[in-house]
Amino acid sequence: MIFCTRNVFGPENHDLNHGETSMTTFAICSLLVAVWLMLAVWAMQRGRRRYREQQDDALKLIASLKLENHVPTVSRLGGIMGQSPDRMMRIIDGLLEQHWVNLNDDRLSFTDTGRERALHLLRAHRLLETQMVYDAGMPLDQVHQHADRQEHRITQDQLDQLNEHLGFPAYDPHGDPIPAANALVTSTHSIPLSQWEIGKPATVVHVEDEPPSALRKVLAMGISPGQTITVTDRDEKRLTIQIDETQHTMSNTLALGVRVRDLAEQPSVMVVQPLSTLDVGQTGRIVAISSTCQGFQRRRLLDLGLTPGTLITAQFGNLGRSATAYKVRQTLIALRQEQAKQILIQDTSTIDTESKTLSHVI
Repeated sequence: MIFCTRNVFGPENHDLNHGETSMTTFAICSLLVAVWLMLAVWAMQRGRRRYREQQDDALKLIASLKLENHVPTVSRLGGIMGQSPDRMMRIIDGLLEQHWVNLNDDRLSFTDTGRERALHLLRAHRLLETQMVYDAGMPLDQVHQHADRQEHRITQDQLDQLNEHLGFPAYDPHGDPIPAANALVTSTHSIPLSQWEIGKPATVVHVEDEPPSALRKVLAMGISPGQTITVTDRDEKRLTIQIDETQHTMSNTLALGVRVRDLAEQPSVMVVQPLSTLDVGQTGRIVAISSTCQGFQRRRLLDLGLTPGTLITAQFGNLGRSATAYKVRQTLIALRQEQAKQILIQDTSTIDTESKTLSHVI
């Protein structure tokens, strides 16, 4: 018997296998090149986005320095932002190219368009923080970084809608004034708690949001904007404070992040009280819903329109005042005494009417 065979490892199949191997290698190389190009494009886009965000951060910092009566300089911005001199100058060059700032020697000042952009960023940051705390119920020590990331992408229309949704709040949870679309209400004079005199009651007007670890310590002591606080003792490293009947000890470094002012002055932040204390016929502005009110009850109150900044008037109560009817945005709603205690308000008679605008300051 004769078998007809062919050399399966002959030249023809060797060429075929070689060709398939070459095609496979080419496909893998093409895929790797495509992935590399995608990563390169992504890295470039990410770098450009980060560069734009750093320009925004510089604008916001210039505005903050001016509001605190400090002269904004390139070297000062670089130190605060942690940027090298070369990187800081590249950021400033970008601001100059977009006609957002003027540079005189080392000093920086806004152009009209730069001032508008800085206003937008401050407004976005503070409204976002307000929404995160009062609407979403996020802890105060977590909102700053989230707002930092989102403030660069939100539009003017979105800000206006958010402002309306929140009820046009006047201040953010840290006590900072929230600007309108074209002007910022600024706080009046205040000093760090570390410099406040012993035995004299003060009103907290601002709590610094960075670093978060320091903010958490301050909040744990019950310190918040509008709170009355008294320094009872101090030495070189620490001071003792009293809030209501409770005393706390804090370092002077921590106290630098809490700014206070005299109780005798008109408050630039809201001195809060429960809605249940409002007499019939009186009007208040909602500051917040107590953090002890969570879940369905909190959402229910928000759905009724009881959002920060909203005006509310006590219309009439039933016998014994176990419930009261309140007027909110031309609508009457009834709240039980326990519910009204969960809503914090500012009496409209205490609202500060002596304010400056950002355009006068920056």
